Amino acid sequence: MKKLLKQSAIALPLFFVTSLFPVNNAWTAPLQVSASSSESDLYTAKNTVDGNYQSRWSSQFSDPQWLLIDLGEVKDVSGITIRWEAAFGKSYEVRVSEDNSGWKTVYDAAESDGGTDDIYFRKVPARYIKIFMKERATSWGYSVIELAVKGADEEPVVTASSAQQGSDPYNAFDGDRATEWLNDSASDAWIMLDLRKPKDIGGIQLNWGLNYAKSYEILISNDGSSWKKVFSGEKGNGSKDLIYIDTARAQYIKILCRESNTGSGYSLGDITLKGPDESATPQRHYELLAEEAGPGYYPIWLSKQQIYWTVAGIDGDDKESLLCEDGTIEPYWHSFSLMPYLYVDSELITSGGAKVTQSLEKGYLPLPMVTWDCNGIVFTQKLFASGERGRSASYAWYTVENTTKEKISGKLFITVRPFQVVPPWEYGGLSEIRSLSYEDAAMPVVKVNGVPAVISLSKPDAFGAVRYKKDDIVNVIGTGKVPEDRSVEDPDKYASGALEYSFDLSAGRKAEFFLAMPLHGCDSVQGLPKKPGKAASHFAKLFKDQKKNWEAKLDAVKIDVPDMEIVDTMKSNLGYILINKDLLKLQPGSRNYKKAWMRDGALLSAAMMRLGYKDDVKEFLDWIADRQYPNGMVPFILEEGGMPGWCKDWKEYDSQGEFIFAIYDYYCFTGDRKFLEDKWPNIEKALNYLVELRKQRLTDNYCKGPDSKKVFCGILPESNSHEGYFPAMHSYWDDFWALKGWEDAGSIAKVLGKEDAVKWIDAEKSSFRKSVYDSIDLVMKVKNIDFIPGCADKGDFDATSTAIGVYPCGELKYMPQPQLKNTFDRYFRDTLKPRENKDWKGGFTPYELRDISALILMGDRQRAFELLKYFQTVKRPRKWNHWAEVVFSDYRQPQYLGDMPHTWIGAEYICGVRNMFVYEDGGKLILGAGIPKEWADSGKEIKAEDLPTYFGNISFALKPCAKGLKLEVRGKAKPPEGFVFSDPRTGKVFTFSELPANIVISGKGDE
Repeated sequence: MKKLLKQSAIALPLFFVTSLFPVNNAWTAPLQVSASSSESDLYTAKNTVDGNYQSRWSSQFSDPQWLLIDLGEVKDVSGITIRWEAAFGKSYEVRVSEDNSGWKTVYDAAESDGGTDDIYFRKVPARYIKIFMKERATSWGYSVIELAVKGADEEPVVTASSAQQGSDPYNAFDGDRATEWLNDSASDAWIMLDLRKPKDIGGIQLNWGLNYAKSYEILISNDGSSWKKVFSGEKGNGSKDLIYIDTARAQYIKILCRESNTGSGYSLGDITLKGPDESATPQRHYELLAEEAGPGYYPIWLSKQQIYWTVAGIDGDDKESLLCEDGTIEPYWHSFSLMPYLYVDSELITSGGAKVTQSLEKGYLPLPMVTWDCNGIVFTQKLFASGERGRSASYAWYTVENTTKEKISGKLFITVRPFQVVPPWEYGGLSEIRSLSYEDAAMPVVKVNGVPAVISLSKPDAFGAVRYKKDDIVNVIGTGKVPEDRSVEDPDKYASGALEYSFDLSAGRKAEFFLAMPLHGCDSVQGLPKKPGKAASHFAKLFKDQKKNWEAKLDAVKIDVPDMEIVDTMKSNLGYILINKDLLKLQPGSRNYKKAWMRDGALLSAAMMRLGYKDDVKEFLDWIADRQYPNGMVPFILEEGGMPGWCKDWKEYDSQGEFIFAIYDYYCFTGDRKFLEDKWPNIEKALNYLVELRKQRLTDNYCKGPDSKKVFCGILPESNSHEGYFPAMHSYWDDFWALKGWEDAGSIAKVLGKEDAVKWIDAEKSSFRKSVYDSIDLVMKVKNIDFIPGCADKGDFDATSTAIGVYPCGELKYMPQPQLKNTFDRYFRDTLKPRENKDWKGGFTPYELRDISALILMGDRQRAFELLKYFQTVKRPRKWNHWAEVVFSDYRQPQYLGDMPHTWIGAEYICGVRNMFVYEDGGKLILGAGIPKEWADSGKEIKAEDLPTYFGNISFALKPCAKGLKLEVRGKAKPPEGFVFSDPRTGKVFTFSELPANIVISGKGDE
């Protein structure tokens, strides 16, 4: 219906409609609502009829689910309004009953799109109304904000110009798509709805039968006599027509059919109304265009499918570019995008018509590529950045190669589009292009909103732009040429344009095209060639330099194992950490998470230190220390201007321990005593803040109260530090981090010779640790559980949270056994195992990667390795070696991912892989504790060189030899309590204290 939609009466507002569809129940008495399940006590069924749009019901994450409305007595009902939250029902039925036993289905929604479903059906007597939800649209549960029931006085009146015998016009509005309004008029015909009272309408969906209207109009009225046309189309193609209009208030809606596709009348199966929250917007318009155009013409997020991307940039710059999995480039945050297309044999080739793959240079360098294979035309797109911090640019390198045996001629179009790579559910979506212009010079420049945005180092054959209301650029280039206008001003702010490049390739030949995108203004781009003819050599040199630069940064630590994907992923994530870093700030993402969290920063710091990066960590900790509050609170999240306003009233208490841990961790790798001295005042203030926090739970109310209060005695107050707890809970996550803070502060005090501080810290630490484990023991008893709970309030299972207590918080020897083992047994049985089922539907966070380190420290190398291999399979996309914050079972399910690459998760991965080869245990170095038996049995050498440790760098190799295995260890590491190595095959332990060491390990022992 593409042509028809272009003629729609679309108002094109410059914002998304956010007004809520009024939900008014037909009865003043409160409805009684129950549900099959609730996600928690916070999201119960009664929230759906409380008139509060800030509350909601949410179900458990499974199918099916239901909501049951009890009207109290049998009454005539004619419809229902459902205001969905983001987690809506894709498929559901509305059923009615007089006795809660015999049920009749009055409405069947097979493909709901969420938002507001304003449902009508034939008037029917009922006391009970059940919304039976069959299929979720997301990996979460079902979530409803408000419900309303329509009484008999809201039953619409449906009339028509005529109808075939036995065909009631009401068939088109009765909620049953199996019934139709049938009309045998050869020309004009109409069907009209009288809603009985004016309502706000944002759209209309028409489901046609075999005889559909090629030409029709939609009119609205409040009195049935004065009509306003809101839609007119001339080339309808039947099936489903989803039409969005600017929000309008109407009691009467008339569909005026002008021309039948068969000339034998019209058949209309169902009419559905959309609320004002679904009215015409530019995004709705683009969604309709994308639906009709087919894959690759528009971003797939316009088709409500998930999209994945990676980042490109230089180390520490505050601007980065994104490369989408389909080859689209987003030069900087909230910017336009560059979408490529090929034109060959009078056809436009899109990513949707090609085999698309992703890769990294050398398999691990953060220099990403996307490749299309289009029946022998291989189109490669590389993105990289170069320059200094604050003066960098991103570079796109496009290569079209003819791998066929025939000559190929065609064009490459690089379109400038008003879309971000990041979809709307990630706070991206559309981006404004108010103006587009082209300056023809030796190095042509495309200006976006008056700013030089794209420099073409390859001379284009043409450039053209088009205003939003006139057309979209992809429709124009589908004819093989760009628009005539080189410059446009667009009052609707969604202009689009394209650069055009011709190629003529013999068999085996290729053509290259080059673009530069200034990230800090055009004048900041350094070293561009003065003539286009030098572009190829210039790009080759830039790319080679960046390749060498990243090799130097990522190859300082060398690890060689049978499965190099594991090591490549570790190196890639170090690169992503450096790219996401903005000047002094260590950040987990480059878009939504373009902020510095202390908890993320602590693990990012740990990962960097373990791969040899020290200066970046010191700069970050200095920056945080300067922003500590006078009362000792370490800010848990920071932007340049301080704590963001939206979180200043939040309570998070993990940052104190994380801050002290990061300081001591830095010292252990560097021996920088002066750094400790400088930070001691910060440490003391943070400890005193922890003391004050703990006092809130040391009162008689908690420590002498009932068990329901005693579980909180002496631990930290409730907080939102653990991001899964809303409302705030007494999370042991905070307590484990606080214990780590006290432990490391004691070590720092000893290094600095502060004897009084050591005594005070030891006393506080001992008292606090007793309270924490007394609380855990009491919760396990009260809740009758055999695992370590995630929080004291709920006694919930959360192995990923418990894992932080093992590593890096170092509480393994204090944690209750066998409950700790039970925790991870349950994780593998109840959390991980169900995902092997092909029908499993859900989502999870790859924070679970921290379980790898915990399992290694617990001596369970085999399951640690199983987990490590599993997480290789859920990278998105796999060849880009990274994870978003959330992974969903459905690869294309459109849900919030957080950010990607998410480098806190990458940091957990780095620490896990590093701990496979070496970790510190007090004064000992533990070697090879995570090396799996299958590697030891592979007959291949396992080698790690120059691994930084608290006691100096170390290298070791495990080599096959005639008698079994040979362990060779060398380096400058001098752990005061020596080295420990256990045979991956037998578990036999070997200890030694001097380097170099050479040990031959047979199947039975050492020789």
